[in-house]
Amino acid sequence: PVPAWVVNFAQPILSSITDGYPGVKDDFGAGSFGWLKDYCKGSMKYVDEELVLTNCRVHRSKINWPDFVLELDVRVQSGSWALHFRDLGNGGHEFRLSADGGVLIGFERRGTGTVYSDLGRPALSANQVNHVLLIAKGNSFAFFLNGQPLFFMENDVYRSGKCAFYVDGNAAMDNFKIWHISDIPAP
Repeated sequence: PVPAWVVNFAQPILSSITDGYPGVKDDFGAGSFGWLKDYCKGSMKYVDEELVLTNCRVHRSKINWPDFVLELDVRVQSGSWALHFRDLGNGGHEFRLSADGGVLIGFERRGTGTVYSDLGRPALSANQVNHVLLIAKGNSFAFFLNGQPLFFMENDVYRSGKCAFYVDGNAAMDNFKIWHISDIPAP
């Protein structure tokens, strides 16, 4: 059965952006720009129309929207890849994929720091493409992996902050899209 959060929260938001153009779209091909290194002891390169990170954290300026839908394709070749969102400079919340297919989701909690949910190994393993979709609206967050509902969370810590990618190892990204959805009514 489809979880209630998919029907009540995610589907109305996804339906509202179906015909809309994302605020930022990047296929990491010729002319790709705007990605900045936050911390990078390794490298950030554009290779065969992918953004390839090795031991590096990057973000794109002017994407610090409180409410958004973000999707992209990720190939974790070794180690782990993470999306940090609503990041105020301390990592914010986190969605992490590991090369072995493992998935962790971490949310900051008042007074306790980051609390992680270990979701096992639902991702495709090393060097296979995983499609990630995250909806952040108000205090609600919906995660999909490879077109399947994965996790829903409500959390009132951090109302805004940037989105950043952090790779501890080697990972490649493609087909990045993000929609600003603050003007869409909450379901």
